[in-house]
Amino acid sequence: MHQHVWLLPERMVEHFLARLFLRNAALRSLTLVSPFINTMADCRYSLADLSTKIKLQRTPTYVVTREPAESWQQEAVDLLAKNEWIEAVTVRVAGATTL
Repeated sequence: MHQHVWLLPERMVEHFLARLFLRNAALRSLTLVSPFINTMADCRYSLADLSTKIKLQRTPTYVVTREPAESWQQEAVDLLAKNEWIEAVTVRVAGATTL
């Protein structure tokens, strides 16, 4: 088995999602930890696409993100909350400011 590391200085989420969507193996679970979550509606694979994949494959998924401060963040968290296979936890960050 060959193992190697890809160093991705940009578009990491898009690379991750492309590999996730292109692989055929079923996942036992998925954990996503990110300070900010966006719907990625203008990307090849959107958060809605990921949510649909999770639901269809019945993949228990855990998402940890900071408490939304912007409407686009809240929209993404709301989208995830609609999926019974996703448990989303938001964390309040002390002293956090919006970007």
